Amino acid sequence: MIPIRAIGRVVACLALSLALAGCFVSQVLFERDRIWDPAWFGRYEAVSATFVVLPDDPSARTYLIGSFNSDKTSVDVYRVALYRGWNDVLIIGSLGLGKSDPGATYSLLRMLGHERFASQWPDCTEEFAQRHGLTREGNICKFATLENLRSALKAYADEKPKSPSGDALEPQPLEHRRDHPLSTIGITAHVGVFNDSEGVHGGLKLIDVPAGSPAAKAGLKPGDMIFAVGNPRPAIGEELLLRIAVAAPGTNLAITFFDAKTHAKREVSVTTAAID
Repeated sequence: MIPIRAIGRVVACLALSLALAGCFVSQVLFERDRIWDPAWFGRYEAVSATFVVLPDDPSARTYLIGSFNSDKTSVDVYRVALYRGWNDVLIIGSLGLGKSDPGATYSLLRMLGHERFASQWPDCTEEFAQRHGLTREGNICKFATLENLRSALKAYADEKPKSPSGDALEPQPLEHRRDHPLSTIGITAHVGVFNDSEGVHGGLKLIDVPAGSPAAKAGLKPGDMIFAVGNPRPAIGEELLLRIAVAAPGTNLAITFFDAKTHAKREVSVTTAAID
């Protein structure tokens, strides 16, 4: 069994699975048997990519994941849930935020070694679906229950192609980086999409800005609404949280916001601090 502390260290690798056609999906993330542990939050590194894992909704046991490319000019945002699979395998469910497709995609997670993992990306071919009596629409298999999903994914894992060396065909592994801590500016905020004089955009409406926090030192206050951290402006507010978290502690971030008192657009520089 994979240790609970270690399992979540690579939940970010699920983001890559969404790029593949032919997947196991459901309309929503299954609610049963979700695994939750704050030890999984953190920063992860893969070839030419950085991933950040944050809490999304602790009551629903879901995670927020950002997938940054090497130059960090863009980020893909996902809501994620983890489920127990079998032996040393976990099931990862991911839902792309800010995307038109509402389907949740499921992949498998396998430990490669100490703090090193790889995901296995299901491809629901027509032949596989027919052989296992699965419902297939287009190039995907759909499921109504977690039990059916787990059974189908286990069949996929048992039958997946092997390389000539006998190893499973895998992507480059992803590794948790404890030497790359996440950052904060010390705010509590409501994440949303707002419509104002600047148009429709993602934002963070500040609920609490503790005295002495990086945000307070820069002049931010409750009621202000952050709508950009650097550039470009995001379509969803969750991206702002991820952009702050991925910055190294001590980074000066250019934050653009609407002032709650003056209703004016302002920009300040906020120096990030390490998350405790």
